[in-house]
Amino acid sequence: MKVISITTYNIRNLENQTVITDNKFITLVGNNGQGKTNFLESIYSICYGNSFRKASINQIKTFNTKEAYIKAEILLDSNEKIEIKYVIKEGKRSIYIQNKEIKDRKELIYTVPCIVFTHEDINFVQGTPEDKRKFYNQTLTLYDSLFLDDIRKYKSLLKQRNILLKEEKYDFLHIYDSQIAVTGMEIQKKREKLIIEFNMIFPQLFSLITQEEENVSIEYKPSWKNCTYADCAERILHDSLEKDKRYQTTTTGPHRDSFYVIKNKRNYIETASTGQKRLVSLILRSAQAAFYTGKTGIKPIFLLDDVLLELDIDKRARFLDNTKGFSQAFFTFLPREIYFREGSFEGIVYNVENGEFKNR
Repeated sequence: MKVISITTYNIRNLENQTVITDNKFITLVGNNGQGKTNFLESIYSICYGNSFRKASINQIKTFNTKEAYIKAEILLDSNEKIEIKYVIKEGKRSIYIQNKEIKDRKELIYTVPCIVFTHEDINFVQGTPEDKRKFYNQTLTLYDSLFLDDIRKYKSLLKQRNILLKEEKYDFLHIYDSQIAVTGMEIQKKREKLIIEFNMIFPQLFSLITQEEENVSIEYKPSWKNCTYADCAERILHDSLEKDKRYQTTTTGPHRDSFYVIKNKRNYIETASTGQKRLVSLILRSAQAAFYTGKTGIKPIFLLDDVLLELDIDKRARFLDNTKGFSQAFFTFLPREIYFREGSFEGIVYNVENGEFKNR
């Protein structure tokens, strides 16, 4: 699977142009602010129907323009070529596959899977519990559409229950408690299974890339810890009611779960340097890709946005040597950077300046 070409029209600071990407390795070289990340964002939008940044639809569009679009020609693993088009018009987003509009992004995200590596990934390691949950939810959502449905349903039920708590309409809470318990336990069980399987991948990658032998793993601590059935979860919701009333929010459930990186039986992130945390975030993304390929047999597209710059050439080489599970990879670098070990990667190299892409 690979992106053969990307056409952008009125997208951020990018020139209105078609960029040929018919190669396994695409390297974008340019100073900051020239459009490298905007280009990766365009590819991601084609894959998932939204940005990996915290950006509204209108922020993706060039300022003061009425219409914008991204169009990609994709070669699937079946050797079928398809066209995906992401259109922004009158403040609304429309997505088309082979000129047929899709109504739910779920139809899109399983067509062209991609994994994006950004500096913000460090939040999956050192950020809030919500940031960490987001990574593991995303890992499951990549291949399990039913998990995506569960997350959507759980969020909707939780929102309604919290409204009742704020409005002090306690007599209606039981209507939501049983549904939250059933849906929440499905989420918890899938997270528990994920971590068991993830810990068959992540520690080995960590050891290969860091050259460290210490035991490293991911630990999952569910809010409903000791529960295996919905009845147990519903009982916890009932027992927590007085606390929920006091705080006017639901204080237990999968939205309160925690994840930790454990090294030698201790929370590794509490003592790790910023560089070590960034490396862990890179390895997590690589493990995410390996997990996805193991589940589906499909290699995703990689988008690596300046994340290798802080690694020395040896760590960078070990990371790339042990991160081969992609069908196509897009790298961004600053000028005068040593990109890869000589002869290890070949492909298309573009110089990017003022949103314009020129072959080297």
